[in-house]
Amino acid sequence: MRRKLLLIQKNTQVVYAPSISPYIKSELNKIFKDVAGIRNTTEYLSSFVQDQLRAYTDKICSLTPPYFIYPPYEAPSGFRRKYPNPLLLFLTDNHPEIKEKGALSILIAEPGQGKTYTGRYLASELCKQNMIPIYVNSEQWFNLTPEDLSSLWKTISYSFKYFATPIDWIEGCEQEFLQVTLKAGLFRIIFDGFDEYILWNRGKVDANETLKSLIQLTVASDSRILITSRTSFWYSEIQENCFEVEPIRPYIYKIHPFDHNEAKNYFDKRFPADDNKIRLFV
Repeated sequence: MRRKLLLIQKNTQVVYAPSISPYIKSELNKIFKDVAGIRNTTEYLSSFVQDQLRAYTDKICSLTPPYFIYPPYEAPSGFRRKYPNPLLLFLTDNHPEIKEKGALSILIAEPGQGKTYTGRYLASELCKQNMIPIYVNSEQWFNLTPEDLSSLWKTISYSFKYFATPIDWIEGCEQEFLQVTLKAGLFRIIFDGFDEYILWNRGKVDANETLKSLIQLTVASDSRILITSRTSFWYSEIQENCFEVEPIRPYIYKIHPFDHNEAKNYFDKRFPADDNKIRLFV
Protein backbone atom coordinates (compact mmCIF):
# COMPACT_ATOMS: atom_id res chain seq x y z
CA MET A 1 0.00 0.00 0.00
CA ARG A 2 2.80 2.41 0.88
CA ARG A 3 4.58 1.66 -2.39
CA LYS A 4 1.37 2.25 -4.32
CA LEU A 5 0.91 5.60 -2.61
CA LEU A 6 4.50 6.51 -3.37
CA LEU A 7 4.15 5.73 -7.06
CA ILE A 8 1.27 8.13 -7.54
CA GLN A 9 3.23 10.98 -5.98
CA LYS A 10 4.29 12.97 -9.05
CA ASN A 11 6.58 15.14 -6.94
CA THR A 12 8.43 12.26 -5.28
CA GLN A 13 12.21 12.20 -5.69
CA VAL A 14 14.13 8.95 -5.26
CA VAL A 15 17.62 9.74 -3.96
CA TYR A 16 20.52 7.29 -3.68
CA ALA A 17 24.14 7.50 -2.55
CA PRO A 18 26.72 8.12 -5.30
CA SER A 19 28.87 5.34 -3.83
CA ILE A 20 26.28 2.74 -4.89
CA SER A 21 26.94 0.84 -8.11
CA PRO A 22 26.48 3.02 -11.24
CA TYR A 23 23.93 0.47 -12.46
CA ILE A 24 21.56 1.26 -9.60
CA LYS A 25 19.89 4.12 -11.47
CA SER A 26 18.70 1.88 -14.31
CA GLU A 27 17.32 -0.57 -11.75
CA LEU A 28 15.55 2.20 -9.86
CA ASN A 29 14.06 3.44 -13.12
CA LYS A 30 12.45 0.04 -13.60
CA ILE A 31 10.96 0.04 -10.09
CA PHE A 32 9.91 3.68 -9.77
CA LYS A 33 8.50 4.58 -13.17
CA ASP A 34 6.16 7.39 -12.17
CA VAL A 35 8.22 9.46 -9.76
CA ALA A 36 9.38 12.99 -10.53
CA GLY A 37 13.04 12.13 -10.52
CA ILE A 38 15.74 9.61 -9.64
CA ARG A 39 19.02 11.25 -8.64
CA ASN A 40 22.09 10.59 -6.58
CA THR A 41 22.71 12.75 -3.51
CA THR A 42 24.99 15.17 -5.32
CA GLU A 43 22.49 15.76 -8.12
CA TYR A 44 19.64 16.12 -5.64
CA LEU A 45 21.38 18.72 -3.49
CA SER A 46 22.65 20.70 -6.47
CA SER A 47 19.11 20.86 -7.89
CA PHE A 48 18.14 23.25 -5.08
CA VAL A 49 20.78 25.77 -6.10
CA GLN A 50 21.45 24.91 -9.74
CA ASP A 51 20.92 28.47 -11.01
CA GLN A 52 23.27 29.94 -8.40
CA LEU A 53 25.89 27.25 -8.98
CA ARG A 54 25.81 27.76 -12.74
CA ALA A 55 26.41 31.48 -12.31
CA TYR A 56 28.99 30.85 -9.60
CA THR A 57 31.10 28.49 -11.71
CA ASP A 58 30.97 30.97 -14.59
CA LYS A 59 32.48 33.58 -12.28
CA ILE A 60 35.14 31.15 -11.02
CA CYS A 61 36.13 30.21 -14.58
CA SER A 62 36.78 33.88 -15.29
CA LEU A 63 39.54 33.82 -12.64
CA THR A 64 41.88 31.82 -14.89
CA PRO A 65 45.28 33.55 -14.72
CA PRO A 66 46.19 34.78 -18.22
CA TYR A 67 49.93 34.10 -17.91
CA PHE A 68 50.05 31.08 -15.65
CA ILE A 69 53.19 28.93 -15.84
CA TYR A 70 53.44 25.94 -13.51
CA PRO A 71 55.98 26.64 -10.78
CA PRO A 72 57.99 23.69 -9.46
CA TYR A 73 55.99 22.09 -6.64
CA GLU A 74 57.57 19.95 -3.97
CA ALA A 75 55.17 17.13 -3.14
CA PRO A 76 54.82 15.57 0.34
CA SER A 77 57.16 12.80 -0.80
CA GLY A 78 59.92 15.39 -1.23
CA PHE A 79 60.04 15.07 -5.02
CA ARG A 80 59.50 18.06 -7.30
CA ARG A 81 56.64 17.75 -9.74
CA LYS A 82 54.94 19.99 -12.29
CA TYR A 83 53.05 17.77 -14.73
CA PRO A 84 50.44 16.66 -14.08
CA ASN A 85 49.76 19.31 -11.47
CA PRO A 86 49.96 17.43 -8.12
CA LEU A 87 47.52 19.82 -6.41
CA LEU A 88 44.93 19.30 -9.11
CA LEU A 89 45.39 15.55 -8.73
CA PHE A 90 44.82 15.97 -4.98
CA LEU A 91 41.60 17.94 -5.43
CA THR A 92 40.21 15.50 -7.99
CA ASP A 93 40.97 12.42 -5.85
CA ASN A 94 43.54 11.19 -8.38
CA HIS A 95 46.76 11.72 -6.41
CA PRO A 96 48.71 8.43 -6.31
CA GLU A 97 50.26 9.22 -2.90
CA ILE A 98 46.99 10.08 -1.12
CA LYS A 99 44.52 7.26 -0.66
CA GLU A 100 42.15 8.48 2.04
CA LYS A 101 38.98 10.25 0.89
CA GLY A 102 39.11 12.98 3.50
CA ALA A 103 42.37 14.89 3.28
CA LEU A 104 43.72 18.39 3.78
CA SER A 105 46.72 19.84 1.96
CA ILE A 106 48.63 23.04 2.60
CA LEU A 107 50.52 24.89 -0.12
CA ILE A 108 53.26 27.03 1.39
CA ALA A 109 55.42 29.68 -0.28
CA GLU A 110 56.68 33.16 0.35
CA PRO A 111 54.93 36.27 -1.05
CA GLY A 112 55.07 36.57 -4.81
CA GLN A 113 55.90 32.92 -5.50
CA GLY A 114 52.50 32.07 -6.94
CA LYS A 115 50.11 30.86 -4.21
CA THR A 116 47.21 33.02 -5.38
CA TYR A 117 47.82 32.33 -9.06
CA THR A 118 47.91 28.63 -8.28
CA GLY A 119 44.66 28.87 -6.31
CA ARG A 120 42.89 30.70 -9.13
CA TYR A 121 44.21 28.26 -11.70
CA LEU A 122 43.07 25.24 -9.67
CA ALA A 123 39.61 26.72 -9.08
CA SER A 124 39.06 27.38 -12.78
CA GLU A 125 40.41 23.96 -13.75
CA LEU A 126 38.02 22.20 -11.38
CA CYS A 127 35.11 24.01 -13.04
CA LYS A 128 36.29 22.78 -16.44
CA GLN A 129 36.18 19.23 -15.04
CA ASN A 130 32.58 19.76 -13.87
CA MET A 131 33.61 20.02 -10.23
CA ILE A 132 32.64 22.99 -8.09
CA PRO A 133 35.28 24.69 -5.94
CA ILE A 134 34.36 26.96 -3.07
CA TYR A 135 37.10 29.48 -3.69
CA VAL A 136 37.99 31.69 -0.72
CA ASN A 137 40.55 34.51 -0.57
CA SER A 138 41.18 37.75 1.30
CA GLU A 139 39.55 39.97 -1.34
CA GLN A 140 36.22 38.60 -0.16
CA TRP A 141 36.57 39.70 3.45
CA PHE A 142 36.29 43.49 3.26
CA ASN A 143 32.49 43.44 3.44
CA LEU A 144 32.28 40.85 6.19
CA THR A 145 31.54 42.04 9.70
CA PRO A 146 34.22 41.18 12.28
CA GLU A 147 31.77 38.75 13.89
CA ASP A 148 31.10 36.91 10.62
CA LEU A 149 34.78 36.90 9.65
CA SER A 150 35.68 35.22 12.93
CA SER A 151 33.37 32.34 11.96
CA LEU A 152 35.29 29.98 9.69
CA TRP A 153 32.06 28.55 8.25
CA LYS A 154 30.55 31.96 7.45
CA THR A 155 33.81 33.06 5.86
CA ILE A 156 33.91 30.03 3.56
CA SER A 157 30.22 30.25 2.66
CA TYR A 158 30.48 33.98 1.94
CA SER A 159 32.26 33.12 -1.32
CA PHE A 160 28.85 32.62 -2.98
CA LYS A 161 27.66 36.05 -1.93
CA TYR A 162 30.93 37.70 -2.95
CA PHE A 163 30.52 36.39 -6.50
CA ALA A 164 26.93 37.73 -6.57
CA THR A 165 25.39 34.24 -6.42
CA PRO A 166 24.08 34.14 -2.82
CA ILE A 167 22.41 31.06 -1.36
CA ASP A 168 20.26 32.87 1.16
CA TRP A 169 18.72 29.86 2.86
CA ILE A 170 22.08 28.63 4.22
CA GLU A 171 22.52 31.69 6.46
CA GLY A 172 22.67 30.59 10.07
CA CYS A 173 23.44 26.97 9.17
CA GLU A 174 26.67 27.38 7.22
CA GLN A 175 28.53 24.59 9.02
CA GLU A 176 25.75 22.08 8.41
CA PHE A 177 25.51 23.16 4.76
CA LEU A 178 29.23 22.59 4.24
CA GLN A 179 29.23 19.23 6.02
CA VAL A 180 26.30 17.87 3.99
CA THR A 181 27.35 19.18 0.58
CA LEU A 182 30.99 18.17 1.02
CA LYS A 183 29.89 14.70 2.13
CA ALA A 184 27.80 14.46 -1.03
CA GLY A 185 30.83 15.36 -3.13
CA LEU A 186 29.28 18.58 -4.40
CA PHE A 187 32.20 20.87 -3.54
CA ARG A 188 35.93 21.10 -3.00
CA ILE A 189 37.34 23.95 -0.88
CA ILE A 190 40.29 26.09 -1.96
CA PHE A 191 41.14 28.48 0.88
CA ASP A 192 43.80 30.90 -0.35
CA GLY A 193 45.43 32.83 2.48
CA PHE A 194 44.98 30.80 5.64
CA ASP A 195 47.66 32.95 7.27
CA GLU A 196 45.90 36.15 6.20
CA TYR A 197 42.65 34.87 7.68
CA ILE A 198 44.28 34.38 11.07
CA LEU A 199 45.96 37.80 10.95
CA TRP A 200 42.78 39.59 9.83
CA ASN A 201 41.01 38.32 12.93
CA ARG A 202 43.63 39.91 15.22
CA GLY A 203 43.68 37.30 17.95
CA LYS A 204 39.98 36.35 17.75
CA VAL A 205 40.79 32.98 16.21
CA ASP A 206 43.67 30.61 16.84
CA ALA A 207 45.65 29.20 13.91
CA ASN A 208 45.99 25.73 15.38
CA GLU A 209 42.35 25.43 16.45
CA THR A 210 41.16 26.69 13.06
CA LEU A 211 43.36 24.14 11.32
CA LYS A 212 41.92 21.40 13.54
CA SER A 213 38.40 22.48 12.53
CA LEU A 214 39.31 22.12 8.86
CA ILE A 215 40.85 18.70 9.49
CA GLN A 216 37.72 17.57 11.32
CA LEU A 217 35.59 18.82 8.42
CA THR A 218 37.58 16.79 5.90
CA VAL A 219 37.33 13.65 8.02
CA ALA A 220 33.61 14.02 8.74
CA SER A 221 32.77 14.72 5.10
CA ASP A 222 35.39 12.56 3.31
CA SER A 223 36.28 15.67 1.29
CA ARG A 224 39.39 17.40 -0.02
CA ILE A 225 40.42 20.85 1.18
CA LEU A 226 43.42 22.88 0.02
CA ILE A 227 44.70 25.89 1.96
CA THR A 228 47.63 28.20 1.26
CA SER A 229 49.94 30.04 3.63
CA ARG A 230 53.21 31.89 3.74
CA THR A 231 56.04 29.55 4.64
CA SER A 232 57.24 31.73 7.52
CA PHE A 233 53.75 31.84 9.07
CA TRP A 234 53.25 28.09 8.80
CA TYR A 235 56.48 27.17 10.54
CA SER A 236 56.22 29.87 13.20
CA GLU A 237 52.54 29.57 14.14
CA ILE A 238 51.53 25.95 13.58
CA GLN A 239 52.56 23.61 16.37
CA GLU A 240 53.74 20.17 15.35
CA ASN A 241 51.88 18.55 18.26
CA CYS A 242 48.67 20.13 16.92
CA PHE A 243 48.10 16.97 14.89
CA GLU A 244 48.93 14.35 17.52
CA VAL A 245 45.31 13.71 18.45
CA GLU A 246 43.88 14.26 14.97
CA PRO A 247 43.01 11.30 12.70
CA ILE A 248 44.99 12.74 9.77
CA ARG A 249 47.89 15.10 9.20
CA PRO A 250 48.02 17.78 6.50
CA TYR A 251 49.95 17.05 3.34
CA ILE A 252 52.49 19.82 2.79
CA TYR A 253 53.33 21.11 -0.68
CA LYS A 254 55.90 23.81 -1.37
CA ILE A 255 56.42 26.20 -4.26
CA HIS A 256 60.04 26.60 -5.31
CA PRO A 257 61.32 29.65 -7.22
CA PHE A 258 61.48 29.55 -11.01
CA ASP A 259 64.80 28.61 -12.52
CA HIS A 260 66.14 30.62 -15.49
CA ASN A 261 64.24 28.64 -18.14
CA GLU A 262 60.96 28.75 -16.22
CA ALA A 263 61.30 32.50 -15.72
CA LYS A 264 61.99 32.98 -19.43
CA ASN A 265 58.91 30.90 -20.34
CA TYR A 266 56.80 33.10 -18.09
CA PHE A 267 58.04 36.40 -19.51
CA ASP A 268 57.83 35.06 -23.08
CA LYS A 269 54.16 34.46 -22.39
CA ARG A 270 53.69 37.70 -20.46
CA PHE A 271 55.41 39.92 -23.04
CA PRO A 272 55.15 38.19 -26.43
CA ALA A 273 57.28 39.72 -29.17
CA ASP A 274 58.93 42.18 -26.78
CA ASP A 275 62.51 40.99 -26.36
CA ASN A 276 63.59 44.22 -24.68
CA LYS A 277 61.24 43.72 -21.72
CA ILE A 278 62.10 40.06 -21.47
CA ARG A 279 65.82 40.89 -21.25
CA LEU A 280 65.09 43.29 -18.38
CA PHE A 281 63.69 40.49 -16.24
CA VAL A 282 65.64 37.40 -17.30
